[in-house]
Amino acid sequence: SSFLVIILSFSISLASDKTGWRGLWCIVAFGWSIIFAGSLWGSVESSQWVRYALFTLLSGGNALAQGLNDSWLSINAQSKSNRSIGLALVVMGSNLGGLAGQQLFRSSDAPKYQSAFASILGLYGASIILTVVITGVYWRANKRTTSDVVRCQL
Repeated sequence: SSFLVIILSFSISLASDKTGWRGLWCIVAFGWSIIFAGSLWGSVESSQWVRYALFTLLSGGNALAQGLNDSWLSINAQSKSNRSIGLALVVMGSNLGGLAGQQLFRSSDAPKYQSAFASILGLYGASIILTVVITGVYWRANKRTTSDVVRCQL
């Protein structure tokens, strides 16, 4: 999965740089995770190799939006202090998510982990909604601060 992370991260970063649409590619990354998390959830009765392949694909694309989100925030920050505080909050949120994530897969929920997978899919769905909202916020902020026609980093 680590090798897949490198390939997918490079590909999605290149695509977002060429289009200038960070938010769209964050949504694509979340979509990848929804597809493979849902597939993994539905494959509890499958062979171990099917589950291994699905887990590898999920892990390979699991953190793709993280780098895009960091660069997206950096590009749209109006000042160095806003950028610093924003990136610190992003790192804090990631670390808190890691702490909470350790509590999802409990032995009492085994072997299907209904609650864990429902939570994961709900969080990815919420991430897509939040990305659409952030795209709107950045669009308005960029529209207000630029008088010339500038390609905004959405």
